[in-house]
Amino acid sequence: MVVEKVFINGGEIYKISPPPNGPKDVRKEGFFLASQYVGGNMIQANYLNYDVPYPDDRFGWIGIKKTIDGQTHIKKYYKSVWYCQQSGVGAGYDTSGIDVCPSINELVSVAEITSLKVVELFFNIIDANNMQEIANYYGLPTPLNFEDAFNTKEHNWTLHYMNQNGIKDPLITHFKMGSIKFIDGVPTYFKYYKYVPS
Repeated sequence: MVVEKVFINGGEIYKISPPPNGPKDVRKEGFFLASQYVGGNMIQANYLNYDVPYPDDRFGWIGIKKTIDGQTHIKKYYKSVWYCQQSGVGAGYDTSGIDVCPSINELVSVAEITSLKVVELFFNIIDANNMQEIANYYGLPTPLNFEDAFNTKEHNWTLHYMNQNGIKDPLITHFKMGSIKFIDGVPTYFKYYKYVPS
């Protein structure tokens, strides 16, 4: 089984997510994903697709995040302007009020949890230099060491989008997804997403 691991601070595990449970056609019906947040009490669940008629596998979802104490927070994912320009779908999220590092050249999505004053940028990390530049800009440590982040022996992840004909097309090959999480306007975490055998 392959799981998604999210790293911060040079290799600390931020969360671990198993494969989603739910209907096969998650683009139409959504899915359930229970994530273990290391050192926290958040449980991630129930992703619902709101982006019709051009849904895709990652962006255009509402994440209903629940905590162990029963509180619920809504995380909404938006396609970026760059993503929409490349795919020819939609207009994209306006980031004019967000501090986007100039070294982020392929910003693919922006997410918000308004109840927690959280904004998160999702982007492609091009190489080790790009990772370091982004970390330096925000004053955060790199999420993973360069050797582990850019292991050439690992399977490459290709980011696809759903075109207007309902067909998946590749948008970014060799996709290395990172994110910057802002809490109340302050860059707090630099994350790196990796799929590994459990």
